[in-house]
Amino acid sequence: MIKVNGLKKRFNLEAGFFAQYGKFVYAVNDVSFTVNDGETYGLVGESGCGKSTTARLLVKMYKADDGEIIFTDNSTNETTDVISLKGSDLKKYREIHIARPSQKLKSQNDNLRDFNFWI
Repeated sequence: MIKVNGLKKRFNLEAGFFAQYGKFVYAVNDVSFTVNDGETYGLVGESGCGKSTTARLLVKMYKADDGEIIFTDNSTNETTDVISLKGSDLKKYREIHIARPSQKLKSQNDNLRDFNFWI
């Protein structure tokens, strides 16, 4: 299960050495949701509304400005604060809990694609 509470991420509106600090665009502003084991969750919205930024925050490609991301492994009942993960713990989270489920789905989708191809 993954639980997201009050997630926020902003980016400096200006870029470069001479950019003015203090002007921001809020890519993700107070996003909260829970995805339980066995559920499929679709994050839907207009272009530029923060869908990809939210996904990148979940795997810690970006550092969140505020909020929490809590992952619970139901097989071990172990709870992990994703935002505080570093080094080998972050790598383990990404490899075991993020990469492998998508590989499993990919192999299932390949079978469906092959089946649909022959219809």
